[in-house]
Amino acid sequence: MAKDSPVSLTHFFNPSYTPLKSNVTLLQMSSIYAYLQPELSEIKSAKKNLHSHYFSEIFFITSGNGEFLINGKTYPVVQGDFVLINPSVSHVEINKYNLTYICLCLFPIRFKTPLENYVLPAQAQEQEFRTILENMLYEFSIYKKDSEDLIWLYFQEFLLKLKRLSVDILDEKKAKESSDSLNTKKHYSPSIELAMEYIDEHYTHDITLDDLTEITFLSKSHLIRLFKKETKYPPLHYINRVRVSRALYFLMRRDDSIATIAKHIGFKSTYAFISFFKKLTGYTPEQFRNELINNFSAVEHIVIDIK
Repeated sequence: MAKDSPVSLTHFFNPSYTPLKSNVTLLQMSSIYAYLQPELSEIKSAKKNLHSHYFSEIFFITSGNGEFLINGKTYPVVQGDFVLINPSVSHVEINKYNLTYICLCLFPIRFKTPLENYVLPAQAQEQEFRTILENMLYEFSIYKKDSEDLIWLYFQEFLLKLKRLSVDILDEKKAKESSDSLNTKKHYSPSIELAMEYIDEHYTHDITLDDLTEITFLSKSHLIRLFKKETKYPPLHYINRVRVSRALYFLMRRDDSIATIAKHIGFKSTYAFISFFKKLTGYTPEQFRNELINNFSAVEHIVIDIK
């Protein structure tokens, strides 16, 4: 799952999107059942549960029916549907009748399709997708020595077949343009984009302001002012946010200690990692790890505000 994938996988549904990195990470996968999601029959009740993530989500409806409240509108879903949610898009699942689904949390993928309702029907290929996803869930649950490699293989197969499904549907609809509502890619100035790319590639190292000024040819004061204006964060704070986002994958590994993860992602001390992680998520790394390992639905109930 931490291996490099073909670039095509990182921008499927969106030919114009060029990510800073050429790898996709499956942050988490969970199987959510109706009894975990209270029935929200009124929009007012559902709105109280609206949330968003810094990562993308793919929901596959495995049984029952319900609705998704997305950006203020409701969309009905039935067994065999996919629901595609981009980062920072507010949403909540509404159970109508025994709604169950499998959810994948992905980074750094964004979806862009002409489907204006976020829903991708897949009833004709339902069993095919269900088998792949259930195999992935099984490997997550047993997590043996070779599970990670198997999950990655299933993951690649899943993404390629989902891409094929989207192309087939778009051809059937003779779609010509993509919906702007599903593409909120922000445009940064060349200097800040260069700095962000450098951070993405070198976050495991001790990145300093001097490093960033050297590659951007900006003064420290100008860099800090421009970086904060465009990203909302000072450069060093942004670096640690990137490190925390990368830590989520490693926290799912049972054989990596917190200290090892802290060192691997570039924090100078375990204490600094724990402190910053808790500031962003409300959990210590150990608490977050236990939630994920012991309860695969936990990711849906932990909102990480790193916006």
